[in-house]
Amino acid sequence: MYSLQPGSNTRPVSLEKIHHMTIDVTDSCLAGAINLDIDSDGSSTLIFSDGREVELVQGRNQLFVNPL
Repeated sequence: MYSLQPGSNTRPVSLEKIHHMTIDVTDSCLAGAINLDIDSDGSSTLIFSDGREVELVQGRNQLFVNPL
């Protein structure tokens, strides 16, 4: 886990009632490394179209996702 850096490619997001989401990395311009700052109302799984997968817990999730 890495700390989030100011001015970096951080995507702050709130998720509500989402248990599973697939994100197209090309359409969303998230093909590289991403800092995620996600507040979720429950456990969720994010699957990126390039094969990366992130498990989230209820509450705030701050994490760095490396490119494949």
